[in-house]
Amino acid sequence: MWSLLHFVTSTVQSKLPAQQQPSATSTAAQLQKEFVPILNLFSLLYPDREPLPPPDPTRLEAVLDTAMASIWVVYSSRAAADGVELPRPVPYILTAQIKWLMEQSESLPPASNLSTDHTVALLLSVYSNNTEVSSKLLNILIDAVAPSSSSGTTPDLCMLPLRSLSTIAMHAKIRLMDKVKHHLVQVAEASKQLPSGHPPTITPALLETYSRLLIWLGTRNFQTHLIPAVFKSQAWPVLHALLEVIAYRVHLQLQYSYRFQLLQQLHTVVGVSIIPTQLFVCAENTTLRLIQGLSSPEFLLQLAKLYASDPKPLLSQESEELNRVFVCVLAKSMHISNLDTTNWLESFMRAVFTAAPQSWPEATSRFFPASLRQLCSALHTADYQVALVSKAEEEYRKFNVARGKANERELIQTYTDSESASLFLCVLWQQLLETGTLSSTCIKIVQRTQAKKLAAYARKMVDYIVFTCPSPSSAPQFNSVVAYLNELVWKYHIFPLDRLLLCMVMRGYDGRYATIGLSLIHNMLLTNQDLQTRVTSLVENVRPDHWNCQNWHSIHTEFLHSFPETFHPELPGVPATTSSTMTMYFGNVCFRFLPVLCLYLNRLLEIPEMAALHLEETLDKFGCLFAFHAHPANHLYTTLHYYLMSLQERPELKKKLVATVMGSQRRIRNLKWYFSPLFCEFLCAVEPVSGWTPPTQYYRSLLDKLVKGLEPFSLSAPSCDWQCSEFSGSLPLSLTCACVELLGLPLGGTQVACQLLKALYSMAEDKDSHEDVLPLINALALIFISLPDCYQSVLYDSVLKVLETLGPETRVSPTPVRGTPSCLLSLMHSFWLHGNLGLLLALPQWLQLQVGGVVSNEGQLLYVLQLLGPILHRVIAEKPKLLLDIVMEIYRLLKVVDQRQKGLLQHSDIICDFLYHIKYRHIGHAHGKKEEIEQLVTSLHLPLKTRLRFLTHSLAENAD
Repeated sequence: MWSLLHFVTSTVQSKLPAQQQPSATSTAAQLQKEFVPILNLFSLLYPDREPLPPPDPTRLEAVLDTAMASIWVVYSSRAAADGVELPRPVPYILTAQIKWLMEQSESLPPASNLSTDHTVALLLSVYSNNTEVSSKLLNILIDAVAPSSSSGTTPDLCMLPLRSLSTIAMHAKIRLMDKVKHHLVQVAEASKQLPSGHPPTITPALLETYSRLLIWLGTRNFQTHLIPAVFKSQAWPVLHALLEVIAYRVHLQLQYSYRFQLLQQLHTVVGVSIIPTQLFVCAENTTLRLIQGLSSPEFLLQLAKLYASDPKPLLSQESEELNRVFVCVLAKSMHISNLDTTNWLESFMRAVFTAAPQSWPEATSRFFPASLRQLCSALHTADYQVALVSKAEEEYRKFNVARGKANERELIQTYTDSESASLFLCVLWQQLLETGTLSSTCIKIVQRTQAKKLAAYARKMVDYIVFTCPSPSSAPQFNSVVAYLNELVWKYHIFPLDRLLLCMVMRGYDGRYATIGLSLIHNMLLTNQDLQTRVTSLVENVRPDHWNCQNWHSIHTEFLHSFPETFHPELPGVPATTSSTMTMYFGNVCFRFLPVLCLYLNRLLEIPEMAALHLEETLDKFGCLFAFHAHPANHLYTTLHYYLMSLQERPELKKKLVATVMGSQRRIRNLKWYFSPLFCEFLCAVEPVSGWTPPTQYYRSLLDKLVKGLEPFSLSAPSCDWQCSEFSGSLPLSLTCACVELLGLPLGGTQVACQLLKALYSMAEDKDSHEDVLPLINALALIFISLPDCYQSVLYDSVLKVLETLGPETRVSPTPVRGTPSCLLSLMHSFWLHGNLGLLLALPQWLQLQVGGVVSNEGQLLYVLQLLGPILHRVIAEKPKLLLDIVMEIYRLLKVVDQRQKGLLQHSDIICDFLYHIKYRHIGHAHGKKEEIEQLVTSLHLPLKTRLRFLTHSLAENAD
């Protein structure tokens, strides 16, 4: 009934103009048609004689209890507006509830505590089509989440709970979101009249409620109206708050088209010279989170569509680091999708190198797909180490000379507007190394430097530090460099920690310099207690499941008061001259550090020696932060998949990574919510992993679990707030966690894949019909699709082994009930039909290089045709040119079989019918391959040559 209420309230027509009003007779007939079936359904579901009691508004179930009474009120309001009567009187069973609803609508209650009183949410769904009542209800909600200064209401305690919000009718949610948007625009416009240092008042409850509405309704109006309006008003504190909403609340639920549009808007924000440093840092961190959330196979398809329709690349003209992250995400998507080449890749990469000339280290590019690696090598920029070091040292000498001659104002002017400004941070660093402190002149220069320029100068400073830094083995000198880097962050506040670390992680160092750079980061993180203290306090006090915590903002505000942040360079004891820090509603240094931590761990995995030295210790100290990661399971799956080559020989490290990332979720749900019990025991065990091998039953139970996840209404599926989850439902959850399990096992890919196939064959033997086997086959196919090539190669090798066992007269049944060939046949169909396009693109080469070396008789050829037949319709739909390449390989196989059997084929009619079907249904005259087809057919023995003479006109004419 509650679902029916949502449908009814969204379809009840608004009152039409007088000249378009239908007659009373037609209106009554329409009500009769709509309302009577609903009333009959109600009579069937509620046969009780006594009136249903009035609801308890403190229980969320009240909206369900009053669903039928709410429907009656909706239709009675419509009938009264149209001047007609309902076809039946009020049922006696509904009288008490309808009376209660009427009384509540006449004396609207104040929303003093929305977390325990759901009256307003209930009435909004009932009276959403009543303009007068719904406007009053919406005003109550707005006053509750954004009270005036005279109100005594505490904003943090009045946010609308997510479950309560979900009960409101959809178009009532839309009206509420429009009202919140209008309120934010008013706040942004009013901020122009506020004196400097007095940010506009936006309550956390308002932003939290708005973010929950965005999760339900999408961000279209947010991006097309609210962001441009606030940006035009230059209301930077309001814009900062909205960017935090995107970064920490709704970016996980964004569709790709909206995500791409937001990236372009954020690049525009970062490109503005007048924005404060804090807004610059927030915009860059939001962009980083949006880019990191793109790593999925669907990303490539969406990016190709966008790049084809809009030539403007989704690249930053200001931040080389963000562009590098974008390329890394692109590489991961290509790797997981098995797509090694795209039409737009070269122009896209040229745009990357045009925005910022760069070089990619060998340690990073060796994980790239071949086509991307070749482009990076071709566009490589020459090293500039010697030139930078000499220029920086010369500039420092000039600075010391000028400081003795010129006054402070001239010196500041020189290093903020001239060409020397790009090397000033190198000068600043050298002064810190030599004197152990920074002069007030240096601080003033940094204060007058725009945020985006400071970010650009930081790259040269980091390069200069790494190029001149002693080896980590030189402990005293190296430790002093680490100490001064920490002083830049925590003492002088030249850079926020996340901004400096992002620059250091994404520099293109290789060899010795990569070791120095990563060692500097490692020691910065572990030798300074500022960050570690903040991380410990955050994990102990702030809950990751903010949607279930009504006092989350109070706790977070206490954390910020305990560990205040500043984004303005300053000398210790000397107050900053710039504006005050903007209010941080959802963000803090630990949250901003988390995406940088992911990049740092990836960089360690690229260099095995550094991973062995630093990875486990870093996970021990900061792995708990993954409790606040937006998509930990998907991030872990991508990492294990992409860095399989680095992790395969280090099972202990792989186990540590999985246990740390997923174990951090224990405050929300335990490991068994994600993984099977046996794998959880493996992760929690302290014994070495080298001797652990899961039993056969483990693979069977894993397949059973995934099959249950495939069921659309499975009662065994785990429950959670899906709108706040990284998964859209039980299927992606089950599939991703199954793949993480298999990738996390201390076994090679070949061994795991063989065990999965054995589990399928044994489970198929226990089934009575092929309908029972098909779910198992589909589940295993989805697993193989999601695993790396070394797992998938076992499938192709199994096909070759089956082909080797087939004789000339062997026929394989397509029904997957008994026998390896039949099960494997259906598994390959599911594998190719559900897989991405990259699997299909590899077919011609596989047929030529591997299948062609095995097929030599008619039985084998028929099995190959059985493999390929069901997937041809997908090939022609998605890649028509690929079909011709596959068909050519079939003709070559036919030629080999015909020669081996000297034209004596028992099923030549079936084979020829298959080829004619492809010709007349799909490829026609096969332009470009016509001559080669004619040569192949001409070389066949007479029986086949005669049957295939109508493939081309030339063959038919020669036959005549």
